[in-house]
Amino acid sequence: LAGQLVPNFGILDRPVTWEEASRFFRGSLIQEHLSSISKGKSKVSYKPQNIAEIPKVVTGTVKQVLSRLGDPAAVEEVMEKLELTKLSDREIRFLSGGELQRLAIAACLLRKADVYILDEPSSFLDIRQRLRMVEAVRNALRDNVKIVVADHDLAVLDYFSDTIFLFYGEPSVYGVVAGPYGVREGINIFIEGYIPDENMRFRSERIDFQVKPPTREQTSSEKLVWPSFTKTFEGFRLEVEEGWVYRGEVLGIVGPNGIGKTTFASIIAGVQETDQGFTFDPKAVSYKPQYPQADDRTVEEHLREAAGQEYDTSLYQSLILRPFGLEKLLEKNMKELSGGELQKVVVAECLSRKADIYVLDEPSAFLDVEERYHMAKILKRLALEKKVYVLLVEHDFTVLDFASSALMVFSGEPGVAGHGLSPTDLRTGFNMFLEQMDVSFRRDQTTKRPRINKRDSQLHRLQKKMGEYYYLST
Repeated sequence: LAGQLVPNFGILDRPVTWEEASRFFRGSLIQEHLSSISKGKSKVSYKPQNIAEIPKVVTGTVKQVLSRLGDPAAVEEVMEKLELTKLSDREIRFLSGGELQRLAIAACLLRKADVYILDEPSSFLDIRQRLRMVEAVRNALRDNVKIVVADHDLAVLDYFSDTIFLFYGEPSVYGVVAGPYGVREGINIFIEGYIPDENMRFRSERIDFQVKPPTREQTSSEKLVWPSFTKTFEGFRLEVEEGWVYRGEVLGIVGPNGIGKTTFASIIAGVQETDQGFTFDPKAVSYKPQYPQADDRTVEEHLREAAGQEYDTSLYQSLILRPFGLEKLLEKNMKELSGGELQKVVVAECLSRKADIYVLDEPSAFLDVEERYHMAKILKRLALEKKVYVLLVEHDFTVLDFASSALMVFSGEPGVAGHGLSPTDLRTGFNMFLEQMDVSFRRDQTTKRPRINKRDSQLHRLQKKMGEYYYLST
């Protein structure tokens, strides 16, 4: 759709031209698009999935980079909408993943185009930033302008879209497009794993959502305890209240970006120590950092080292390799992997190690919906069956809902000061965080999946009044 790749229709012995591609789709709407692309009549602005490469090819400050793409008024507007104004003078190479994502979205929207294509724009963004991103992108809609968004956050797609297309098939083998559908119908079909009008079941099980939160029960007399502490950096200070997680429990960690969640995770993982000199033993921890690095080994070598003798067991195949679709990647070098493939491998590696404490920082980034669902189930199973401690830093509410039995909320001023509260039950934690964000969710009547309420809706005002921001069936 972006015009970067010509469809080959299975012809492998010679290059296929745009003219041939256009003729193949004769009489369809896609023919007009491909013909316009090939003749240079339509302009496409494209935000790629992999944003990690941007600092390698783009230099300058945020303001300098964006000023090359639009007039001053447009630049100021998009920077304000995507909360980039405070980052105006920051060099691109010093941006975090969430900041880099917002820069890439801003750059895409500033270009004059007929079609805007954004690939996974919600990765690394917190819930408030995701909604601001939606508003900024929809603001680009004008007469004859089309916007295409590929994303794995179903709640954001639901809030975003006017039309839904589904992709299903075998990863790295084939893919099939179904649709178009209305937004609610399309997402519900995907949740069910069954397309009624084609009588096609593309998944053996539906994705289930819980309407009532689990109560936080003492799963063990043993618990992992941290004292109240502070961690100070130049320009930023984190304060954390005393807290604990029970053995056999998954603790979800939620809060805005730049508020200290990653710092807290790295302290628990033994990577950093507090201002008071407190730290955990890293030998007892399996840690998946926010931004994984690839080394010069194959995927199989990586996982064998992590799993040891368990690698060759049928349990490992069914619990780790198969759900993440790693069998086809085993012979690949880590440095050849895409962002999503690398994420799957490092999450699998973290879960493969024998440890007492598992700390995962934003493991769902770049994973598809089914992989997120499987990962959440694996985390819950790992905690319960092996009686270990699991700490999960995450922005995707459905992942937190699936996996967690307790929640730790971070608040404060991003980039300046953060405050980590003591863990609490899911209902209290979600309500506490979403009240800060001024965001509420309702439940779909058919699938019970969470759907974001419009800010000016009557239901949002009602839920705010009730103090129920997430667990409310409608």
